Amino acid sequence: MHHKIAKVLKRIAGGNLIRLSIWKRANIVLQAIAGVIDEEIAFLYDVSRSVVARWRRRFLDALPGLNHIAQKKPELLSVKVHAVLSDNLRTGRPPVFDAVSRTFIIGIACNNPNDYGFVRSHWSLPILRKAIIEKKVVSSISCATINRILSEAELKPHKNRYWLHSTLIFALFLLII
Repeated sequence: MHHKIAKVLKRIAGGNLIRLSIWKRANIVLQAIAGVIDEEIAFLYDVSRSVVARWRRRFLDALPGLNHIAQKKPELLSVKVHAVLSDNLRTGRPPVFDAVSRTFIIGIACNNPNDYGFVRSHWSLPILRKAIIEKKVVSSISCATINRILSEAELKPHKNRYWLHSTLIFALFLLII
C-alpha cells in the first residue's frame, strides 16, 4: 500500500469533523492493516465481525486503483479514499408520485378547504386525501403519503393559517410596491 493512502486514512481516522460511519471505517481499515484480528476490531468499534470483514475486503479490492491514483493523480486520492469508505448508492423503490403530482398535492394543501367544497377552517389529512382524489390528481393515495409529501415540503396545513390569504403577507406586499 502506498504511504499516501495510509496518510489519508490516518487523517480521516483522526478527524473530528467527519461522519461517524466514515471515521469508523477508516479506523477499521487501519486496524486491519496493523494486523488486528476482525473480532477485536469489531469489539473496538462496536460493529459485527462481518462488517469488519466487509470493509477489509472492500478496501483490499479498491487498493490497486488507489495505489494507481496515489502515483498518477495524488490530488484525487482523498476523494477516492472517501468514496471507497462511503456507502454504495442504493436504488431504493422508485417514487410512485411524480413531481407534477406532488406539486398539485402541495398546491391543494396551500389553499383553503372551502375552495374545494369542504366547510372547514383547516385541512385534515383524510379530507385533503378526499380533495386530491376528487380533483383526480392521483387515483389513490394514503394519508401517510400525503403527510410525507407535505413534511418534505415543510408544510403543515392542518396547523397553519393559509399563507396565501394572510393579511400579514398582503400588508407586506403593499409595503413593497
